[in-house]
Amino acid sequence: MIENRDLWLSLIFEVEGGFTNNKDDPGLATNFGITQKTLSDWRGEAVGPEDVAQLTKSVSESIFLARYWQAMRGDQLPSGLDLYACDFAVNSGPARAAKILQHLVGAEADSFIGPLTMEA
Repeated sequence: MIENRDLWLSLIFEVEGGFTNNKDDPGLATNFGITQKTLSDWRGEAVGPEDVAQLTKSVSESIFLARYWQAMRGDQLPSGLDLYACDFAVNSGPARAAKILQHLVGAEADSFIGPLTMEA
């Protein structure tokens, strides 16, 4: 539900924390929950840990909304399901989260939340 968008963002920022650069983390450098790979994809060019460290909360919010909330159609999902599905998308990737949601509602698991998934 669109009414839950700001709540979801605040929860994401609360649990994801600030900058880390753990060499054992497959996501590499991370800030506000945005990984170095995600930021590189967002910018369309390779970025380094210093770019991730300088990431602003505002840019992180734009990435979360575009890459996770909108990909999962958070504005249209029922209240509660929107929060869980979009949170899962942040942690597992939107394609996997979409497939799991589709499996749960009995829709074809094609990684895309479209009209048939929404109907189900």
